[in-house]
Amino acid sequence: MVFEEVDSNEDSKAFDSIRLGFKTFNIDLLKPFMTKGLQKEVNEIQAVFDKYTKLYNKSGKTTFEDRLSDGFSVEGTLGLARFTNSNRKLGNLEFMYTYTRQRPVIIEILVNNDGIKYEFPLIHKKIKAIREEENKLKEVKDYPKIVKKYKELVSITNSLEDYYANPNDGLARKSNYLGGLSWYSLLVNNPSEAIEYANRGLEIWNFNTWINTNLALGYALNGDMDKAKELYT
Repeated sequence: MVFEEVDSNEDSKAFDSIRLGFKTFNIDLLKPFMTKGLQKEVNEIQAVFDKYTKLYNKSGKTTFEDRLSDGFSVEGTLGLARFTNSNRKLGNLEFMYTYTRQRPVIIEILVNNDGIKYEFPLIHKKIKAIREEENKLKEVKDYPKIVKKYKELVSITNSLEDYYANPNDGLARKSNYLGGLSWYSLLVNNPSEAIEYANRGLEIWNFNTWINTNLALGYALNGDMDKAKELYT
């Protein structure tokens, strides 16, 4: 593969290693900077890298551009590695990744090859699919099925903190899901589970004080008015 350099604008050794990792499809250079969550999916990422290594090694002249963006996503700053090949059948290949400038941590990797897309970590795609199903169920007010979806969500996000540069971001989201599950447990007349999930959500992230409302309602519906009043006063 013949490379033609187009752009490079960061001097740190860490970012040099990250850029070189994408440029050469070398996952070993990226692993030290991945979150624990991404490292769990390294085999799946390696399979995508292997696919494009074979394709581009058989090709002709490849133009490579890499850029660390000044723009921000919800989770961090965006980086881009783009391959353009003289063989038009290969199309353009882009690796977009999100990282933090303060401490080089790769949070996510998005691969786009002319409409063929891969998104890592895979857990975010699973969460998105469950939330979309949940929204459809909300429209018909099927609360028992929503409870099942939330339980599925809580189950797959058991180690959500591993997927963030700041583990607290994952803990806060996991707490939100437990709070949601406690609310829908109330709507299906299961105050005992509502109390359980509310307490778990507050234990994980006590800044989610809105969960106290669910907890108080759970106690009230369970006949424990003293505890309910404690939370309301």
